[in-house]
Amino acid sequence: MKLYSNNADLTWADKQQTIDRLRVMAQQVQFYYSIGNLSHSNYDIVATASSRMKMCKWCYQVVDYFKFSRETVQIGMSYFDRFLATPQGRRCLEDRSAFQLACITCMYVAIKVHEPIELDASLLCELSRGAYSVSEITQMEKVILQELQWRVNPPTATAFVQHIFSLLPSSSFDKKCERLRSALHQAELSVFDYSLVFTATPFKIAAAAVLNAIEGTTISLQSLIPSIFSNLRDMDDTLHGCQAKLLLCVQRNLSMPILLCSTDSAVVCQSGAAYKIVTEAADHTAIAA
Repeated sequence: MKLYSNNADLTWADKQQTIDRLRVMAQQVQFYYSIGNLSHSNYDIVATASSRMKMCKWCYQVVDYFKFSRETVQIGMSYFDRFLATPQGRRCLEDRSAFQLACITCMYVAIKVHEPIELDASLLCELSRGAYSVSEITQMEKVILQELQWRVNPPTATAFVQHIFSLLPSSSFDKKCERLRSALHQAELSVFDYSLVFTATPFKIAAAAVLNAIEGTTISLQSLIPSIFSNLRDMDDTLHGCQAKLLLCVQRNLSMPILLCSTDSAVVCQSGAAYKIVTEAADHTAIAA
């Protein structure tokens, strides 16, 4: 089923299917992909806003360079945040090098699972400027997957935004495609604000992004899809806070410029036949100390 069309609204059957998907996705987040017991104070040991932002920027630079989906960064950061809430992951909060290695490895796994092209671990070593070896990355991969219990398909804020927008009637407002892009952009930027890890689920982030994007229209999410959004009233305060944080991210212009690299070049990198391209990527994606 095509989730979003700029030319036509969904049929009644497709709408019901989309609503069912939203409900299931929200349940998956609640029961299988929640952050756990990691507290804000624990996270501040190493993961300051600055250090997390640097890693997020690096992740976006990597996916942009190789023309991967930006949603893969949200998936990788979901691995990362959930891993840090586990017994093994908490150790990374006390070691900056291990913290960085865990984030790099989470992106490596997310790309391996969700992208058509797998980046070799040796390429990740190049992109990290030799800070980590192949064995360190592969060993960390095993630890992360075991701690996450192999739950590697988290619903993302981007996925929620796409589902919600597919339910909105085109006749209710203009520039639907532009508003969708605005909401998706906010979903991408949400990973930069690590305080959202503790205060907002991907569903809440998506709802906040959509509300920001459709501001000025007559659409009410509560009345449009009451079975899904009936609880928005109960979280108005936190939802408004989430909306404000997303708008602040946009104002700060945290998104990375898209770096030029053809899909063919990415394939060549996979084969190991173009060291020059790998070096170029390393130049673009070097992790700031």
